[in-house]
Amino acid sequence: MTAVLRLVLTLSLSLLLLGGNADADELWLISANTQQVEISKEVVKQIYLQGEQGRTPLQPVNLVKGEFSRTIFNALVMGLTESRLQSYWSQMRFTGRSRPPLEVENTKVLTDYLLNNSNAIGYLVVDDNTQLPDGLVVLLKIDFEK
Repeated sequence: MTAVLRLVLTLSLSLLLLGGNADADELWLISANTQQVEISKEVVKQIYLQGEQGRTPLQPVNLVKGEFSRTIFNALVMGLTESRLQSYWSQMRFTGRSRPPLEVENTKVLTDYLLNNSNAIGYLVVDDNTQLPDGLVVLLKIDFEK
């Protein structure tokens, strides 16, 4: 990753944390798939870059563009800006190699979708008071500074 991209991601993340959810301090990767006990950040990135036609049994689910959790996920896990990811998916669609992950409009829809699709994986920014719905498991926790 270039130094400029790192700087942009760091500044973007800092601004979001200052103006975003003040209590948020962890990003959780979650699923209803209890067979998958843990997962690494690198594997999650590959799952999300493969989109709907991935080679893994886990189906990635994104929140819509502009959601705080999505911006944090892009910075911490993907290591890419939203515009860079949009360019990537434009290329993948144009060449017919893949389509982007399913998008849902908010965290309530995300958790409902995950509960009804045990092969799906999603993410949430959480704080100390967050209660995960019964049936969902945390596959990966990523701390970040406020």
